[in-house]
Amino acid sequence: MHTIDTKEQETFVHHLKIALILFVVTANMIEPLIGEGELTRALYQWIYTFHIPAFAFAAGACSRSFRWNLAGTMTLANGAFQFILFQTLYVLADSQLFHAPGAIYSLAVPYGLLWFLMSQWFWRAMLPLFRKLRYPVAAAMLLGLAVGAIPAEGFWLSFSRTFIYFPFFLLGERFFTANYVKIITSKYRKWAAGFVWLLVFAAFLQYGQPLRQAWLLGNATWTELGVTWMEGLSIRTALYGLQFAMTFALLALLPRTTYRFSEAGARTVYVYLLHGFIVKLLVVMGWWNWPGINEGVALAAALLFTAFLTLLLIHPRVKAALHWFVEPVLPLDKPLSKAGKRLFAGHNGR
Repeated sequence: MHTIDTKEQETFVHHLKIALILFVVTANMIEPLIGEGELTRALYQWIYTFHIPAFAFAAGACSRSFRWNLAGTMTLANGAFQFILFQTLYVLADSQLFHAPGAIYSLAVPYGLLWFLMSQWFWRAMLPLFRKLRYPVAAAMLLGLAVGAIPAEGFWLSFSRTFIYFPFFLLGERFFTANYVKIITSKYRKWAAGFVWLLVFAAFLQYGQPLRQAWLLGNATWTELGVTWMEGLSIRTALYGLQFAMTFALLALLPRTTYRFSEAGARTVYVYLLHGFIVKLLVVMGWWNWPGINEGVALAAALLFTAFLTLLLIHPRVKAALHWFVEPVLPLDKPLSKAGKRLFAGHNGR
């Protein structure tokens, strides 16, 4: 069995999170431009074939120590508070300034990118249960296929994305303890990964226009997408194949060597939660409404600003100044210790 040591695992996950946050900011920056030309539209769709699955993978890799115990309860409580805090802030900002079309102001409907916080909370809560299964990833895939048949709007409680991307979370959680790790250690992995990435991008550039973005977002059920259960099952199965291939390609391309920038992977949450305010503000200010500008120049400007914004928000000084705000920790140690020690005593985290 292929293995890599704990230090390499940590570095690898840091590099994954750095790469993903760049793709996330890029996708959000170029979204207002996807109607301007085929290159931008194809790039946007290409990013969405792997960046959500890979983020779920990264969340799973960072949740390997999660258990249903006192520490796990504190993790879930802090995660819930973080979601409520930022949901409140984004809703207030939208109601007063952004005015995003179709926005629903409710704690049951995560605002924009905050769906990930809610889904991550459910993934962690379900994790100990799925650890008991012999084939947890396969079981989660069946749930991901079945969720599309629910006759409801998939954005409520982020239930559609939660189940669709749960297999990737479970894969990340067990990646370093299973034979999957050969994907990032095999000799010809980078050549194969590069070929897959280029092939998929070329396919989207040539044929991707008819594909509805909701399929890649995973936030809609088959009723909303207007397809039969057979069509929905077939398309989601095909997308699973594509998303696994693209995610594995990303993993294969990442280095495991530690560099000076590697530790920045521990600060990507600051970019994720804060960049949305800036991107939304740019939309309000008409940042993309440049008369006469061509697609290439607009795309280049968006990519340059993506790099600047990511470097700015991932800086250690941002964490030093906003740690209390972005990563709040509730003072639950003593209350939970008193109320929960007896409850969790003897269970040993199982």
